[in-house]
Order: sequence, then structure tokens, then C-alpha cells
Amino acid sequence: MLSGYIASTHDVAVYMAEWDGSIKDPGSLTLPANIMQVIRASRGLLVYVIAQITHSMWIGYEVGGAHALRKP
Repeated sequence: MLSGYIASTHDVAVYMAEWDGSIKDPGSLTLPANIMQVIRASRGLLVYVIAQITHSMWIGYEVGGAHALRKP
């Protein structure tokens, strides 16, 4: 998986909601709060967009959140 490769070869932490065991229901209000918490704690945001996720609402949410928090 690309995210695992990036994490192991570039010494960065990669957050993926699918890996977050604290999120029991992906449709709950917990997910957006967790995403923003992770972005808030990060130094920046790297988005690697692949064809399968170009229609995801989360891309805009994450990028918009990082922008609002003035993250590079």
C-alpha cells in the first residue's frame, strides 16, 4: 500500500481513517473530528489523489481543513 511505503521510507506519520481503531462507525460525527484533530496536530498535509478517490467528499474536507489551519 502506498501510504505504508511513504510512512516507512520518508519518516512521516500517515493517518488513514481506516486504520483508526477509535472510529467505530465511519458515518459518525467522530470521523470529521478525528480528521481535523490529526490535521491540527500535523506539520502539513500531503494529498496523493488516485482515480478511485477523486469523487470522495473527504478530499475537499481535508484540504479545506488544512488550508483553514494554515498548514502547508
